[in-house]
This record gives sequence, structure tokens and C-alpha cells, in this order.
Amino acid sequence: DVVHIPGVDQTADIFTKPLPSTMFLEFRSKINVAALALALHPP
Repeated sequence: DVVHIPGVDQTADIFTKPLPSTMFLEFRSKINVAALALALHPP
């Protein structure tokens, strides 16, 4: 079955569209990607 995903929840948008900072950060965390500085120096 194909399930509809609302546009605001399209995580793939991080790869295909310019996003506002808040959406970019939210999607980035959903795919488990962290800023390099955080990866090298965790809080």
C-alpha cells in the first residue's frame, strides 16, 4: 500500500529544496546527521 505523507513531513526535502533553518535542523536530526563540531566535541 502507498501511504500519503503530508508535505511538512517529507524528510527527503532536505536533499531537494532550500528549507528554513528550523525545518532543516529538524529533518537533519530525523536522519541522524549531526554538525561536524558536535560529532567531534559532544556537549
